Amino acid sequence: MTTEELKTTTEELKTTTERIEQRQRGEEGRRRGEEYERRILRQAWHLLNGGEGGTPDEPHVRARLKEWMAGRLDPSQRLKDEADPSLSDILWWKGERVALVEVSLKVNGEDIRRARLRADTLREVGVDVLPIVIGEDWATPESRALAEQEGVAWKVGDELSPSLMEFRAVA
Repeated sequence: MTTEELKTTTEELKTTTERIEQRQRGEEGRRRGEEYERRILRQAWHLLNGGEGGTPDEPHVRARLKEWMAGRLDPSQRLKDEADPSLSDILWWKGERVALVEVSLKVNGEDIRRARLRADTLREVGVDVLPIVIGEDWATPESRALAEQEGVAWKVGDELSPSLMEFRAVA
């Protein structure tokens, strides 16, 4: 094997190793995110100070969502995933007040946008809904300002937005 062939093979191995490491980091991040989402779901009753709900996969939550959506949207319209409340992480209600929650380890602009769009869909059918994002950190310093601008409540780390504190106060 020539020196050039060795260099080429070494570079190929380096590239392959970097791809494998990147894939492993991505998989680890996905697992951490799923674990965090499950933990937040288990804590929802406490975090939101009472009420009931869960994931849209749960039969009682799915039934409530169907009740809200029944016959109120144009059946010829298909909701885009980003605006579909059935794809939210958590739906929670306290009387007539509803929280639509998106959970992410690092809350970014897409999480905020998704929460607002999915809440907007429920508002269109007459539901009194508060979009909320929950995470450990903000992805960027601008994310918090975006949440406030978009009217999305938040719990990031140990900090709660004023609108989330208001929702927690609902009896």
